[in-house]
Amino acid sequence: SYHLAARILTHQFVALVGKSAPASLRRLATRMDEVGGWLIEPDGRRVLLGDSNLKVTPPDILVRSKRDNGLLWLPKSGVSIIKRPAPDPSFLLFAATFHNGTHNQADALTFDLFANGERVTTDSGLYDKDADPYQVFSRSSYSHSVMTIDGKSFPLGAGQRYGSGLRAVGQSHGWYALEGVNPLASLQGVTHHRLLLYKPGYALEVVDFAQSKQRHTYSRYFQLGPKLHVTQHGGAVDMTGRKGFVARLTSTGTAPAKLKLLKGQKHPLRGLIFPSYRDAVPRTTAEFTSRGANVDQVATFALDRSAAVRGTLAAGSTPDDATVKLKAPGGAATTLHVTRSGGKLSISGG
Repeated sequence: SYHLAARILTHQFVALVGKSAPASLRRLATRMDEVGGWLIEPDGRRVLLGDSNLKVTPPDILVRSKRDNGLLWLPKSGVSIIKRPAPDPSFLLFAATFHNGTHNQADALTFDLFANGERVTTDSGLYDKDADPYQVFSRSSYSHSVMTIDGKSFPLGAGQRYGSGLRAVGQSHGWYALEGVNPLASLQGVTHHRLLLYKPGYALEVVDFAQSKQRHTYSRYFQLGPKLHVTQHGGAVDMTGRKGFVARLTSTGTAPAKLKLLKGQKHPLRGLIFPSYRDAVPRTTAEFTSRGANVDQVATFALDRSAAVRGTLAAGSTPDDATVKLKAPGGAATTLHVTRSGGKLSISGG
């Protein structure tokens, strides 16, 4: 929301200066427009990253958003987006960004996913600007699709600013790979890397690597879309929506994970989204909790109803050299091997 607001101010400066506007300012205004389109999901509404609400999308930005296709990688900003336009629109945002404490939220390594006509996961947005319980919750880690350590939200003070946590990117054979780190996990003696493997319309693999010398409780929160009907079947989360939408969320890892579904919970606040100012709407949050020192987990969002795949991480995998096996019931297994060299991820298999 603040990017779109600052974009308007940038154009106003260009108009005020007129023909004498420096080329650098004109380039900035154009770039603000380009990136603004990427921040709009296929439903025509903005992504709820940071202090944002589902306000009306400016018409010119909406037109741009419908043309965006492929990968936007902003490693200095800490934001990356993958989009595919109609007829099968899809959207994935991955973010680890903390440049100032004014409008930042405790959302390192969060992600927003849109698939098959539905917001599958979405951040919570802005409740208000007062120090009330809903505002505190909206800025906390518990309202984002992140991993917490020992039940604590990550700090938001200016002294904890880390800039960007994005580290590497790659794509091959229809798959995208995005990797990032949460620098604030080190305050609790943990190194946390997250690797996203994404094939639009098929599956999203969320791979979390947590390493520590001490045992910890790791909780992964997945903030599901408010329009989804969500049920739990054993350790799996089934989601249904409009026009035949079906998806399944499963988790595997090196330590057992206990699953809880939270919706509209009051004490403590959990399972809420804030689409507009001071508008609190219940939605389901899936929480997977594990204990251990070094714990690696894979959460699979199976998006193809004809092949509800489930991912597992091969033994010995690391953030720089990971192997994920995907298998659908009754189907053959597919193996993805991801290696990192600097800021580049190479994908083989699939």
